[in-house]
Amino acid sequence: FKYAVDNGRSNIVALHKANIMKMSDGLFLEECRAVAEQYPQIKYREMYLDSACLKIVKDPTQFDMMLMPNLYGDIFSDLTSGLIGGLGLAPSGNMGKDGIAIYEAVHARLMISLLRTKETQQPFSCQDS
Repeated sequence: FKYAVDNGRSNIVALHKANIMKMSDGLFLEECRAVAEQYPQIKYREMYLDSACLKIVKDPTQFDMMLMPNLYGDIFSDLTSGLIGGLGLAPSGNMGKDGIAIYEAVHARLMISLLRTKETQQPFSCQDS
């Protein structure tokens, strides 16, 4: 929520499966709600992950910022990367406190298979030095 305020975001939707994962996602939502109360300037809502997957494919503009447990983030990022051409085109980053961030390169196996030529089936490799 602090990230949303600091970066001019006005809406957060928490994605969950609390109907199935009652304890873990139930706790996640309890904590989200508690923090949301401290940020009344942020519009907070909750949505089932399944519904959000459908909605983001149909109209991604309805989402400003999403908050979800790690597993759902992995699933959701796979889905959304498919909208732009696949995992090979979607590097990711995790932003932490004090400007610390960890970035993950694109999925190497997919990039290698995409860069192989039909004639030689030799992989193509690029490296930063």
